[in-house]
Amino acid sequence: MKSIQTVVGDVKSVILENEFLSIEILSYGASIFHLCVKHNDDIIEVSVQPENLDEFLTSPFYYGKTVGRTAGRLFHPSYSIGDTEYLLDETSNPSFLHGGENGFSFKHFDVVEYSETHVKLKAVSYEDEGPYDGILTLLTTYQIHQNTLEIMYEATTTATTLCNLTNHVYLNVSKQPTIHDHQLTIHAHSYLNIDENNKIIRIDPVTSPLDFNQGLNLGEALNIMEQTPFHGFDHTFIFNKEKDIQMEVETDDMKMTLKTTNPSVVLYTHNKPAPHQLRHIEKDKNKHVAFTIETQYEPGGIQFDGLNNAILTPHDTYYETTTLEFQVKNTK
Repeated sequence: MKSIQTVVGDVKSVILENEFLSIEILSYGASIFHLCVKHNDDIIEVSVQPENLDEFLTSPFYYGKTVGRTAGRLFHPSYSIGDTEYLLDETSNPSFLHGGENGFSFKHFDVVEYSETHVKLKAVSYEDEGPYDGILTLLTTYQIHQNTLEIMYEATTTATTLCNLTNHVYLNVSKQPTIHDHQLTIHAHSYLNIDENNKIIRIDPVTSPLDFNQGLNLGEALNIMEQTPFHGFDHTFIFNKEKDIQMEVETDDMKMTLKTTNPSVVLYTHNKPAPHQLRHIEKDKNKHVAFTIETQYEPGGIQFDGLNNAILTPHDTYYETTTLEFQVKNTK
């Protein structure tokens, strides 16, 4: 472990490494800075993020960050747990995104335990840091085993509150500058139909171009979604519970398999250009360079009937895991 001086202060860096993977974890935001797959003498980076560390740490795109207390959006003016109403910050109107400016993405975590193949980080969210009750304590663990990365979240609270956590690493598992060559399979029976502000309208069965059950070319699907207000995907898919594998992503170079205990995933396809150089692509020309697979409870479920409400009580422990397995197919 080493310390790095940055614009946000002292940040700890921990390298997880075995013969298959090399991953750099940072204490700020409990974030994945670099995720690389090793094959013979090749090291293939599959994460996409600004190479400049200060840009990575402060970017509004949440590159690699742990997100919470509430991943996704809560909509104005408020939400309720029982008879208690929680008003949302007016400055974030129309929606309160990813836990707000005091969320876990912008917190310094303590490194409480680490080895060559795992790291455990701890941070606390206090009552006065958002529209929540209780002090919520989070343990984030990254662990590698052979060609698999496991992400584990464990959280407890002193009062009833919302808790919905995810990781926001951006991925591209090919050597191409965009994700148009990716073949994507999502085993999902339905998705959240949303308006132009990402507010839930209803729960709908998956249909083209949002039916990935048999696998779809992401480029072809993005060409259709480009004509929508989202200019790509920013949608929640609710998994088929009977499937052991929830998602698969495949290119000529690599295959990635996702398994999770969470009931849903938000697929986001970097739908607007970022003011950062990404994968040697110029600033502001990097649209659709990567995707996120944000496994979580359905975002905004507390405000919509029929979804997981993400309520955590002092009598319970939040515990969810996601694994990413990488298989290299071709390095030529």
